[in-house]
Amino acid sequence: MADANTEWVDQQVAAIKPPRTGVSSTAINRIKNPFIFTYPATTSKSDGKKIAKTSDKKAATTAKEVSKPMRLVAILNNAALIDNTWYKPNDTVRGFTITKIDRDSVILTKAKKEKKLFIASENPKIKIQTK
Repeated sequence: MADANTEWVDQQVAAIKPPRTGVSSTAINRIKNPFIFTYPATTSKSDGKKIAKTSDKKAATTAKEVSKPMRLVAILNNAALIDNTWYKPNDTVRGFTITKIDRDSVILTKAKKEKKLFIASENPKIKIQTK
């Protein structure tokens, strides 16, 4: 009986040993974005009918990003959490390149323009010290 049980286990292990293949990252990157963003309907000048404007995700994201300032939430080792995404030096954030990450700030450059972000606290009861 013991041999029959171990033989079955060996078969199950052999069945899961081969590496699984999936979709390659290049194939995933070629997939078209299935999401369409719609904007409030506007009236056509010619016939007075309402028309819904659509746009791709990149255009919608760009419009949102321009309207709100970047927020530096945290710095850990040599990485910065800006707008809920982790970045390292030389990464690009909204067209700016991260040139330096200090213990309490991040320096971003774009052409000859330079920005310095500091850690911000949303809660007035929390005090951030950077000693």
